Amino acid sequence: MVYKYDFLIIGAGVAGMSYALKVARALPPLSPTDNSSKNGKERARICLICKTSLDEANTSFAQGGVASVTNLAVDNFEKHIEDTMIAGDYISDRKAVEQVVRCAPEQIRELVEWGVNFDRKEDGSFDLHREGGHSEFRILHHADDTGAEIQRGLMEAVRACPDIVVKENHFAVEIITQHHLGVRVTRRSPHIHCYGAYVLAPPTAPEGASIARSNVSPSGDEGGARVDTYLSKVTVMCTGGCGAVYLTTSNPVIATGDGIAMVYRAKGTVQDMEFVQFHPTVLHHPSETHPAYLITEAMRGYGGILKLPNGETFMEKYDERLSLAPRDIVARAIDKEMKIHGIDHVCLDVTHKDPAETRRHFPNIYQKCLSMGIDITTDYIPVRPAAHYMCGGIKVDLNGQTSIERLYALGECSCTGLHGGNRLASNSLIEAVVYADAAAKDSLKHVDLYDFNDQVPEWNDEGTMTNEEKVLITQSVREVNQIMSNYVGIVRSDLRLHRAWDRLDMLYEETERLFKRVKASKDICELRNMINVGYLITRFALERKESRGLHYTIDYPVHAYDKKDEAPVKAQQMSEETLAEAMRVMAANRGKGDEPKVGIFWYNIVQNELFGVVAHKHSDYDKPNARGGLITSSEMHEDVWKKEYHKQKYKKGGVGPFKGEYQWKPRGRVFYNPAEDQYIIAVGTWIDEHPQALELIYEEFDLPKDKTILERGSHWDLGQTWND
Repeated sequence: MVYKYDFLIIGAGVAGMSYALKVARALPPLSPTDNSSKNGKERARICLICKTSLDEANTSFAQGGVASVTNLAVDNFEKHIEDTMIAGDYISDRKAVEQVVRCAPEQIRELVEWGVNFDRKEDGSFDLHREGGHSEFRILHHADDTGAEIQRGLMEAVRACPDIVVKENHFAVEIITQHHLGVRVTRRSPHIHCYGAYVLAPPTAPEGASIARSNVSPSGDEGGARVDTYLSKVTVMCTGGCGAVYLTTSNPVIATGDGIAMVYRAKGTVQDMEFVQFHPTVLHHPSETHPAYLITEAMRGYGGILKLPNGETFMEKYDERLSLAPRDIVARAIDKEMKIHGIDHVCLDVTHKDPAETRRHFPNIYQKCLSMGIDITTDYIPVRPAAHYMCGGIKVDLNGQTSIERLYALGECSCTGLHGGNRLASNSLIEAVVYADAAAKDSLKHVDLYDFNDQVPEWNDEGTMTNEEKVLITQSVREVNQIMSNYVGIVRSDLRLHRAWDRLDMLYEETERLFKRVKASKDICELRNMINVGYLITRFALERKESRGLHYTIDYPVHAYDKKDEAPVKAQQMSEETLAEAMRVMAANRGKGDEPKVGIFWYNIVQNELFGVVAHKHSDYDKPNARGGLITSSEMHEDVWKKEYHKQKYKKGGVGPFKGEYQWKPRGRVFYNPAEDQYIIAVGTWIDEHPQALELIYEEFDLPKDKTILERGSHWDLGQTWND
């Protein structure tokens, strides 16, 4: 079955529903029975794909609140911006931070207009909380279930909007690109386009139904489910986080990183995947792990004190802010104390607070704990860290646009640059709404420029069979959980990460073979996504050779800027002797005896931008940039190359193999492309014709030949090609 919608939104949390409502509001008003606008043009249609029911999203599990500057008597934008930059360990994108902080008050007003209720004081002003990392009271909340209240308000607005089609219990399998038209697509392919998605419908979903609910049996039997083709002009990925890849998480079981995995498989750009936030305080209960019940950070802002089960405090050993330190510091401290004392939890103490006030501020937490025999007004709350939030994800610009054209990403699955190395408490909900607004405005400007691609083939599952080996999938999910929790958790090491890499690679091969044999099902698709996301977290963690933000490794325990007097990590400089010898070999092979005497650019191994390693050894570029790291290759390109390289690109005359009317400025660099685990030798000369010269480069950098390719006449860096 083929469906066509101008706007296809995959995911129905605060980001997806906000975007849908904003687009619907901008469309010309029509009567419920009218299918065309006043000028006769067909009305744009909006489809919201929901993995389960509309109310089961990560948003509904957010307890703390929404951060926004509203009390201008004591707070201002600059304070919120600085708090965010500090929490992000100064690798947040300042433009993204400023956009979210400055646009937040307007979006709060809009949420209120949609029916969201925030707690207020008797005078009508917002009852603001303060959470860890915030310098002022600026957290708007609804008791201790703010996310559920926002979800409720948005759901009512969405269900009341006749222009939004909701497909519940539908699962997006893959986004559609040129790859599905038979075109070879790589991470270097320019202008990848998204034409929609293949979506798994439940067995009971009637064709063409506006709202479909699945009656999948408790056994998980999805026999009869079909994969439909959803064509769109604009696709928006709002699939939430990936906490379910870990054994214990505050996320629901559906948080399997689907959007990130789909975009990565489609050759889209992802970023900052090593930064997984572990919430320091979920309720410790062995039977509740997906989700583990969240004990909001607002409880520490309220005055809760972290203690060992024997009543001793411990945060004074780790941070002067004590229990109000940022989440990464608190989570590592708890993790260390648990290992030191051999215990499976620590405690949060609010018994010194007024009992009536505690019950009023945290009614749901009070009732939840009471149901387990814990009266939080008189007893300690047993807590431990759990996977909570993915700070990285699908890389987007200030409009939410991904590296794939016609595809936007919003919410937790996206990486806007706001969070950097660590998310400041309660910044995520407002980020989702602000970027939903930016994406809606941008996509509405362009939607009429796009057409449906009617050449897209329908999903082909011929030759596949119903999967009878569910135990294989169940066991693989357990293995992913154990691998990620044991080896890619709060504290990491290269040894653990390499072990995770090897085991995930084996699971990937097994699962891909199974996926090709059986009919698509939600279970196997989620497993594929979990493995992809686990691989990305592991790979990015291996690439970051420092401890920063949420990423802590015992092999590199300090920040890059703490090592500024040392040589940059792996920024290897080819010796002048090796370089000269390589050029002499090339000259000799061309039958020319002259030695080249023109200036030569260095061969460097350029690491991922996240490492903050300079691409060229240049005295002016060993300075920290705005994010606290060293100048990156892309920044260097804008400056050094335009000012120094291109003005000397052509030079009359020349010697050796470079004689001619115009002289190429010889240059060459060896790049590492982490997306493909591949080295690229980028040169302007025909070095592939000179194996002896190539051998010198292999030896200089100890390059694995099976992972090295050549590029002529272009420079490759971080997924971008700069043509000369």
